[in-house]
Amino acid sequence: DFGGLMHVAQNMYYGTDYQRKETGYASRFYQYQGAFVWQNAGYAAGGSSIAWETKMQLSGNGDLLVGTTSNSASSNEGSKIVSNGRLFQVSSYDANTQESLSMYSTGAAAYRFFVGWGGTVYANPFHI
Repeated sequence: DFGGLMHVAQNMYYGTDYQRKETGYASRFYQYQGAFVWQNAGYAAGGSSIAWETKMQLSGNGDLLVGTTSNSASSNEGSKIVSNGRLFQVSSYDANTQESLSMYSTGAAAYRFFVGWGGTVYANPFHI
């Protein structure tokens, strides 16, 4: 009994567990208890069990989570827009060689603003 679960899936069926119909990737979208969830699974043989990985979730309370299933501001890597309007980008990066927030101008063909994971703010042509 799926208790009101609605899903749309590709390359899967449910017997005693989720399994691939054919060799390849599997994916699904489902709605349950007010949440909308997008999942996929890696390449494997037909008939094999599926271990779903949640890639994006819109929770019933309005939290949008990309690459994570947690809305924590300081753990579980991913992008999070939470219901009170806050935006979090959580990563294990810690240097300015990787950026966390970027604004790119196609007209100027250049980054105009970005923040490095080391804490430096870059505003073309300056940095703070």
